[in-house]
Amino acid sequence: SSTEHNLKLDDGKKWLVEQDVDIACWIETGVPWHKRRRHKRLPELMRTDAWDHQITITSNNILDNCDKRQFGGTATMLFNHVAATMNGSGYDSTGLGRWSWVKLQGKGNQTTIIITAYNPCRSTLDRPSTVYMQHKRYFTTIDRDICPREAFREDLSHFIATCQRRGNNIILCIDLNKDINCNNG
Repeated sequence: SSTEHNLKLDDGKKWLVEQDVDIACWIETGVPWHKRRRHKRLPELMRTDAWDHQITITSNNILDNCDKRQFGGTATMLFNHVAATMNGSGYDSTGLGRWSWVKLQGKGNQTTIIITAYNPCRSTLDRPSTVYMQHKRYFTTIDRDICPREAFREDLSHFIATCQRRGNNIILCIDLNKDINCNNG
């Protein structure tokens, strides 16, 4: 198979087809997609005759030197009729692969941006491959003295606010790596 016998990917694709999924957001893909040959990148690996249209937007840290495995990364995927409504896409402008996004055009010129985001776990160990340490190295090189988790929250909040000011609806699929208390009284 074109997935090189990656059972997890094969099972995921099979499940998406069986469930007739329109949109999938995958978080912490763990692959430096930009370093793979085109035929081994996720859009090609996800190809199947089961979908008339398929669009995959990936993000990963393009600044760090790595080989086959890289912690972090996201993928936002659209299938069939939803893929035909896409009119924009992108990813975290820092190059750290913290999020990817797609913009959908709906009825009455309504636009919705779907964001797939990954907030790194706080790292107490000095392991250079963790997402936290990847991001820490980057912020050190640009003289931004900030915790990578705080930078994630600030930068993503700014991105979302900018999108909302432009009239876009937002759907956020996120791994915060933190529990949230949702009690309202």
